[in-house]
Amino acid sequence: MVYWNMRNADKSVRPKVLYALKSGEQEAEIRRMTGTGLCTADALEDAEIVITDSEETARKMEQAGKFVVGCQAAGENFFDGASLVMEVPSDIGPEDILDAYDRSLGLPVEILRTNRLIVRESCQKDYEAIRRMSDEAHHDGMLSVIPEDGFDEYLAYIRTAYRFFGFGLWTVEKKDSGRIIGRCGLMPKADEISPEGRIEIGYLIARDQRGRGYAEEACRAILSFAFRDLECTEVFARIDPSNIASLTLAEKLGFLDTGKRTDEGKLILLRLKRRSAVSARNPHSHI
Repeated sequence: MVYWNMRNADKSVRPKVLYALKSGEQEAEIRRMTGTGLCTADALEDAEIVITDSEETARKMEQAGKFVVGCQAAGENFFDGASLVMEVPSDIGPEDILDAYDRSLGLPVEILRTNRLIVRESCQKDYEAIRRMSDEAHHDGMLSVIPEDGFDEYLAYIRTAYRFFGFGLWTVEKKDSGRIIGRCGLMPKADEISPEGRIEIGYLIARDQRGRGYAEEACRAILSFAFRDLECTEVFARIDPSNIASLTLAEKLGFLDTGKRTDEGKLILLRLKRRSAVSARNPHSHI
């Protein structure tokens, strides 16, 4: 057993990780996958994360309050006691493990930064700010970005959506003050138009922060994330035709009307293809 520190430049505190694997072959493969520098430690108590291929060890470590990553060969049944399960070989790397560890502590994972904004996963303490913005949106005739059922459904969303999909609706805060000014992100949607599903972008900026370019700044970065990191070939948007500001923004971003209507004909469905996103942003850039 050896300890290692996962390298992540954006993390001020790097949790120590303990390998507790029976299989030397699996350990070698995991070291290759994570590609991190190793360091030794003397005590199990120093480890915050344990990576193991033993169900017995996983249960013991979970009971000891450790974050457990279970390793198994492809096709095996998942075992109990693991907070995160990874198949070997897989494309899970140290950042994926760190993100899962942060979520287990209730810490929001940062998605991206722009010149003025930080886009990160929403967390419990964001609820009141997001609810106020959602109430403003409802009053202004816009689509809501928070579950209608309130706090419990909001908590269920942030605890499951990011882990399951790897994306979702995120909190937007200002770099200089940390103030929450919006909620933007990506959502999976399936209906009669897209029975197999599509990815939609959603965005909302607090009423007193509109007209300053924040929505465009956040959406351009999120679209780049969708095309580059998620490898989407197209992204959609549903917009109320009376919401001229949102239609204008969608046009600036390069979205085109599909000619289809959703939500009983109330909303326009627009689509942005990857190539259009590149040309709309900069004809010489590559997302």
